[in-house]
Amino acid sequence: MNIIQLFEAEYRNGTMKKPDTKALKEIMQQEDITTGELSLRTGLNSSELDKLLEGKREFRASEIYKIADALELDPEQRSEIFFGPEK
Repeated sequence: MNIIQLFEAEYRNGTMKKPDTKALKEIMQQEDITTGELSLRTGLNSSELDKLLEGKREFRASEIYKIADALELDPEQRSEIFFGPEK
């Protein structure tokens, strides 16, 4: 099951969790990637990325895919950050 199918299944089942934005920010910091750089890599607006990373807006499946791809997250990281148990 790919990341979008997993997102859609959890959305349909009502089992969505909030992504671990703290972990995303830590990865960005480790890789020295700013919100502006992530915006360029994903094609997402930097102010919308800020809202996502601050938990002020829910992630869309396409945004999860673009962010995970831009940060080169492996399948385990993707699962833990976007679909793992609540922290």
